[in-house]
Amino acid sequence: MQPNNSISLKVLTAKIQQAAETENWSRLQQLDDVLRTLLLPLKSKPKTAQQQVQITALMAAHRQAYLALQQAQQILQQKIATADKEKERLDAYQSANSME
Repeated sequence: MQPNNSISLKVLTAKIQQAAETENWSRLQQLDDVLRTLLLPLKSKPKTAQQQVQITALMAAHRQAYLALQQAQQILQQKIATADKEKERLDAYQSANSME
């Protein structure tokens, strides 16, 4: 692996962490694509200890981002369910008022 690829691993790790922290999910998806293209060629090559450490850090950041995304999805689903219930209540209230 060339030295600039090592830097790319560090930079990609930082960008993934930043995207997750700012909940920029579309950016995270883009970075996930970059991650795949970066790691696929490395799969069959021997790695130095430094590269393995960087890959491990990158994978940990990716895992944390994935967990943050899952949590954000759950919160959004809860908000949608709450909004649906509120809309039903409002519709029932308006319907009852229109009968009077």
